[in-house]
Amino acid sequence: MAGGDTVGLVLAGGGARGAYEAGAVSVLLPHLEARGERPRLLVGTSVGAMTAVYLASVGHLDAEDAVSGLLERWRQVGKGEVIRSIIRRGGPSTVLRYGGEVLGVPGMRLLGLLDPAPLEGTLDNWVDWRALHRNVRSGAVEALAVVTTSVASARSTVFVEGRTRKELFSSYGIDYEPVRIANVHVRASAAIPTFFPAVRIDSPARARGWYFDGGTRLNTPIKPVLDLDADRLVLLAT
Repeated sequence: MAGGDTVGLVLAGGGARGAYEAGAVSVLLPHLEARGERPRLLVGTSVGAMTAVYLASVGHLDAEDAVSGLLERWRQVGKGEVIRSIIRRGGPSTVLRYGGEVLGVPGMRLLGLLDPAPLEGTLDNWVDWRALHRNVRSGAVEALAVVTTSVASARSTVFVEGRTRKELFSSYGIDYEPVRIANVHVRASAAIPTFFPAVRIDSPARARGWYFDGGTRLNTPIKPVLDLDADRLVLLAT
């Protein structure tokens, strides 16, 4: 690899295939590190965003240790760590809302077929957020980006934490927002319409609103990683 080249890793959305994606990362990352090509730009959509934030949090570790932790987390994930039954949560009222939505009754709306409430705690158990921010500040990770879709504009909104070399301009249906990546951004990226309710993001104020799964418009976010000035690109899609 040419000296100073920056490698970007794109982690596409894949629904329930996140474990497969993690397995591919576990083989690929040590190989890239051995070649001096470990990715320092991480961009993810939906389940790919979950993997991206984890990799950013362990960016200070060698690749073997980083992927070992990733695989261990996926081995421990069950349905209960991600979703729970809407019937058990809401009882008869949930059944009525579901029936009303199916029949088109005004004012009867079900926000999602599944309740993703457990995902918030699972992400906090997965990710050392302080280590993630520290790795970005130190340059171990040059930039981390999480892709969502804005309910208000129907455009892709990419939340970015990093030391970028240029201003990111909105174009081609993509808006960029510099933030400290947090749990809420990842949950928004993974909020698959119909199945999960949209997620409210309140900061920064100019981007305040509701967001859902980034994969509905930008499942394989190649343009964002190029806009972040990747010299070389590694793409994982399931």
